[in-house]
Amino acid sequence: MQQRDKVQLWQRRYPVLSTAIILMGMLALLVRREIAHRGYPSWDTCRCRFKLDESFFQVWHSWSEQQGDTLVEHEFGLNITRPPQWLRRSLHYGAQICAILNPWQRYVERVDISRSVTGHTLDELAWHKEITHWPRRTIGIVTTEMRPRPLTAAAPATSSTVLRALRDPRSQQYVLKNCCSLQAPAGTRVDFIGWAPTQIAYCTARLHPQS
Repeated sequence: MQQRDKVQLWQRRYPVLSTAIILMGMLALLVRREIAHRGYPSWDTCRCRFKLDESFFQVWHSWSEQQGDTLVEHEFGLNITRPPQWLRRSLHYGAQICAILNPWQRYVERVDISRSVTGHTLDELAWHKEITHWPRRTIGIVTTEMRPRPLTAAAPATSSTVLRALRDPRSQQYVLKNCCSLQAPAGTRVDFIGWAPTQIAYCTARLHPQS
């Protein structure tokens, strides 16, 4: 009874704070249950960039433009170098939380593309990718240019090898960025952590989704 009286007294004295604590607790339970339901990888099993790379660029916003045959991509974000372990863990779980709280439920799918049926616009080997600008400070813009190049004898158009890629089901466009580092079968869904296809993290891959 004394414990209950203390709780009621706390709620009477600090109603807003008590309500906020209750709502945060409910939200934490919802996020934890949804992480398990979607089958997101744990910290120990994940191979996301937050865990492996010595440095990485955390994208906050991105936009693209086409200059003739050249695709130019601009990404605004945070350049993180040699982050401590606690920050890596925070980014891992933070990405999963952001994906769950994303109201648009955007995602890309891991697909296989046969090079024998694709043109140079979908064939990774037919692109020349070059980073033309890298921020010198912590916050800045990364600019990447992708230009088509003729297929060589080492990669003939009739090759039957399969190219791994990510596809946006809404726009029906392919996202070739960092797709080959995803060790997951075709059909794997990777949820966005933001609003653009570049804002994905492999720690939001649904490796064992439940119905």
